[in-house]
Amino acid sequence: MMRFENKVWLCSPTMHGDETKYVTEPYETNWMSTVGKNINEVERLVAKKIGCKYAVALSAGTAFKMTPNQQESIIQTIRNCFA
Repeated sequence: MMRFENKVWLCSPTMHGDETKYVTEPYETNWMSTVGKNINEVERLVAKKIGCKYAVALSAGTAFKMTPNQQESIIQTIRNCFA
């Protein structure tokens, strides 16, 4: 079995502020999709934070095929953004 050299640790979700509003809004507006104003805003904020023109929100890391070098680059970028 291969040892994982780089790990992205997960944490328990917390619902302290507007999180509940953002989770229930798609149900209430019947807008359960992969597009919408909240997703657009998350993509805009991430692109601004990492200094690129565009960002794409994915449902999971496996939703986009990339090389191991690309994966490592993305992981490092995420670490730098939220460190």
